[in-house]
Amino acid sequence: MLFSVSAGADEWKGWRGLEKQCVGDSVPVPVHWSATTNVAWKTEIPGEGYSSPVVDANNVYVTAAEISRKNMNLSFVIVILITLLAIGFILKQAYSSIKEKDLPLRLSNLSLIATYGLFLFAFLIMFWMFMGERTLHKIFINYLFSGALVLLCIIMTTIDRKRSSSYKIVVAILIGGLTFLLLKNRPSPDYFAIKEFFSRANVWLFPVSISCLFLPVLVSIYLLLREIYRFLKPTANVAGNESTGKKLRFHRSALPFTFIIAGLGFFSIPVISLLKLYVVDAEGMRIRPTITPALLVDPEFAFPFFLAFLSLGFLFWLILFSQPGTIRKTTRFSPFMVLLPLSILFFVMLNYSKSGPEYLRVIYCLDRNTGKIKWKQESLAGPAIKISNYNSQATPTALVDNKSVYAYFGSAGMFSTDLNGELRWENKNLPFESNHGIGTSPIFCDSRIIILNSMTKDSYLTALNKETGLPEWKNNLPSANLGEYRTPVLYKDYILEWSGVRKEIVLYKKNTGQIAHRIYARWERAGEAVTTPLIINDMVILADVETIAGVDLNKLCTGEGDPFIWQTTLGSKGPETSSPVFANGLIFMISDNGFASCVDFSSGKIIWQKRLRGSFLSSPIISGNKVYFSNNAGVTTVLECSSEYKSVAENNLQEGIYATLAPVNGQLFIRTKSTLWCISE
Repeated sequence: MLFSVSAGADEWKGWRGLEKQCVGDSVPVPVHWSATTNVAWKTEIPGEGYSSPVVDANNVYVTAAEISRKNMNLSFVIVILITLLAIGFILKQAYSSIKEKDLPLRLSNLSLIATYGLFLFAFLIMFWMFMGERTLHKIFINYLFSGALVLLCIIMTTIDRKRSSSYKIVVAILIGGLTFLLLKNRPSPDYFAIKEFFSRANVWLFPVSISCLFLPVLVSIYLLLREIYRFLKPTANVAGNESTGKKLRFHRSALPFTFIIAGLGFFSIPVISLLKLYVVDAEGMRIRPTITPALLVDPEFAFPFFLAFLSLGFLFWLILFSQPGTIRKTTRFSPFMVLLPLSILFFVMLNYSKSGPEYLRVIYCLDRNTGKIKWKQESLAGPAIKISNYNSQATPTALVDNKSVYAYFGSAGMFSTDLNGELRWENKNLPFESNHGIGTSPIFCDSRIIILNSMTKDSYLTALNKETGLPEWKNNLPSANLGEYRTPVLYKDYILEWSGVRKEIVLYKKNTGQIAHRIYARWERAGEAVTTPLIINDMVILADVETIAGVDLNKLCTGEGDPFIWQTTLGSKGPETSSPVFANGLIFMISDNGFASCVDFSSGKIIWQKRLRGSFLSSPIISGNKVYFSNNAGVTTVLECSSEYKSVAENNLQEGIYATLAPVNGQLFIRTKSTLWCISE
């Protein structure tokens, strides 16, 4: 043990076990498990949250955020009504098509029914997006997808009705203009730059943006060219068959464009979407994420498939229904005239509604032996905070001491309960504004709770009184063009902050928050990161994507000599989100894209680097001379804490792991996306 630990031998009272720094107790936790093996208990945790479990002698605590059903606002009710109306109308129209008695017409209606089904899927997906948190990525996706749905409804309304060529030409030009405006006025245009659509680092943007804009543009081009041809060279034989409903006649110019549109839509978009299945990184390695049913309703993944099959429906639609003289009967009423205003309403509500569903922030207390939920306490009701797709509404890890639990939720605030779940206090004045959401966790410092919020503006370090939740001191920090999400650490009488954006290491006096010592940090890369510093005796280890360094804290405090003992380049294989751990004179860490590294503590020399399967946000832990790496798909790889790469086990819970594991006295507590597990032999 590196420190004298204030927590009991069988407790885990905060982020990384606080001073334990993700190192388990003397009793090792299991090495092998599955969803059915070595599971002492598992309990479903309602709501969302990636906070790690904290443990005292008798209980386990986790935090979550749940949508409040008691305070549905007007926007929420309107969206529900829009969804129900759209579902009812689509089902009614599909049923009418199925009931058609004319066999040829009934067969031709199959493509129409398929199109209705896809529009039904679209409205359900949009309702699901409205219910979800308004993250930066999802705001961008919501905008493109809902706008593309409006364009498609315009196209369907135009194709389905008998109109003059000049009218359809105007509509096609209008769709092209609206598509241009949709892309030009996208949310956060500087963040989602056009060049980023084709960036390997943002590969998910490419299928989303191309899928949402690809089909409306091509269909509008088809409409434009087809109607220009008709306008300039009308054919009598087509007009003469408009009312017969017996023959299929096509313009020669229409067929090539029909197959080009359907072919490109049907084949190109699924190929693009496969980038979600096989992503090639900078090293030329393939990463294949676990395919689950939930992935198929993930907007980033489902939109390409949705529009791919929709384009196939357009193939049949354009052949069977859009040409005069087809077997489809001419009607004055187009069902898409109803879907169009509904899609416009959804576009407005999804993108311009100021108030989404209200969230309640929750602390859950579970019995450590049985997993039964003893109590839950709700507080801090309010709207969702802005987060990225890889974050949650309840990411900071809670704190627990001998009489209270403390839970922090970013800009939503912080509240405390006693060990019986009774609310003690709440503090709603702890702002944190960022595109990615909160990542830092609070820490104990004597009778205070320390929170570090480093943002693009109004950054601060504050100490809250544990009894009242009120600030005892607050130190405003320099802001930068990027935010940071690191949890600070304690060293003797100081609070240590490492800022990659400002490129400095700062020691603050723990009683006042005033700067005591600071030094410029020489980094090859400056940017947003979450990685927490690792303190080993009088040395701090700082690791990010490009660099790992060992810094002598005594020299930093005295100012005598260069405090940098060593500094090693990691070649873009270092951690950005997870934090390193230490055992047997070795430092172990994992990059977000799966490079596990072992570095010698005394020299900084890289001993080995090995690529593991999947993406990693959870920090590794140490227990029983083993290091545990858990990926976002729910797979935990166990390695020996050795200078040689030795794989011991690979355990799959088949549900994503984003929270850091808690190894406590032979029990391993794992929080997956919706479940808390206790693994024990």
